[in-house]
Amino acid sequence: MSRKQAAKSRPGSGGRKAEAERKRDERAARRALAKERRNRPEPGGGEEEFVSFANQLQALGLKLREVPGDGNCLFRALGDQLEGHSRNHLQHRQETVDYMIKQREDFEPFVEDDIPFEKHVASLAKPGTFAGNDAIVAFARNHQLNVVIHQLNAPLWQIRGTDKSSVRELHIAYRYGEHYDSVRRINDNSEAPAHLQTDFQILHQDESNKREKVKTKGVDFEDDLRDEVEDAVQKVCNATGCSVTNKQRREQQRLEKKKRQEERHRLKALESRSSHRDNRSEAEASEQVTLVKTFAALNI
Repeated sequence: MSRKQAAKSRPGSGGRKAEAERKRDERAARRALAKERRNRPEPGGGEEEFVSFANQLQALGLKLREVPGDGNCLFRALGDQLEGHSRNHLQHRQETVDYMIKQREDFEPFVEDDIPFEKHVASLAKPGTFAGNDAIVAFARNHQLNVVIHQLNAPLWQIRGTDKSSVRELHIAYRYGEHYDSVRRINDNSEAPAHLQTDFQILHQDESNKREKVKTKGVDFEDDLRDEVEDAVQKVCNATGCSVTNKQRREQQRLEKKKRQEERHRLKALESRSSHRDNRSEAEASEQVTLVKTFAALNI
């Protein structure tokens, strides 16, 4: 038996092969990243943009986690957010293309330059092919999450993959007009999935819950107060054998309305005072990072 045949027959050779492929991919990624850095414009161009972007993210407690500019950057960045590393970028690319083909009627109208849809997705399936907004939309919908895109001196863009509330968000940066990186907490150097959240979604959910609470409290209070007043009137009538005149009933209704207004004002004041404490405690209890409120939304 030759050495090559013996090596193939050894137990565990499949695992070693997978490990070797992983290492080759990592080496290729490092070479592509080094090449990209060498080819960046001199200071005053791309390097200045990088520093400005880093400072913008730093103000939010965030940083860039760079991925190679090898044409696979979008799927590498999304993979880093989703899984904590970018090694499965080819799998994410293929799954995204498969979803686009399955939902062809949603994506075909947005293929540019009159390229046939079949040719577009065939090209997109090839490693190293640059992917854009249609791929992000497909990825977000396929995974039922939202993708938030950071850009220099621009509002955040949110691509919604679902209409559900409180869904996971993946944060990526779009740089140089052609490259994507992953966005992480400033002290996050782990290979764990990223968990970032915009405060827009947190505040929207929080305000909805509070409005529902106030509404419920108001209804319950009004019902209780009305029953209490009617019971008191009935007891007085039963004890005295008298009847309530229209004038007396109007006066009772006026007093009841006044008490309801006072209670609503009191509840509103309590909610206002507690809102800041509630938001702060939620942020401290959660591992998620809150970001700026304002962003534009891209929905395809």
